[in-house]
Amino acid sequence: MLRVGQKVVCVDASGTGGVWCLKLNATYTVARSNEMFGTPMVDLLEAAHSNNEYGAFYASRFRPLIQRSTETGMAILRKVADDASKRKNLVSLSHSDDRVQDGDSGTGA
Repeated sequence: MLRVGQKVVCVDASGTGGVWCLKLNATYTVARSNEMFGTPMVDLLEAAHSNNEYGAFYASRFRPLIQRSTETGMAILRKVADDASKRKNLVSLSHSDDRVQDGDSGTGA
């Protein structure tokens, strides 16, 4: 059952019109969740509410919104790239130190 305050996406807007017009793929917030004769019903903050004590819409018209944080994923990728770059620089520096210790200035002369 959907819970109050949950963000949902409309997956079935068929047969809704007038003041209760739903939009397919639109995001709504559950204002009230109930059952009518065993059928889950919801009212939405963004849609007109019914005077019906059970709710204005069948809950089956909605699915929970899945929020994906691309910012978190990008932050992880940036850190991995930075770490790889630092390791590459350290390896490069350690090889230059080896050449200097061997008497090679790295100039090719």
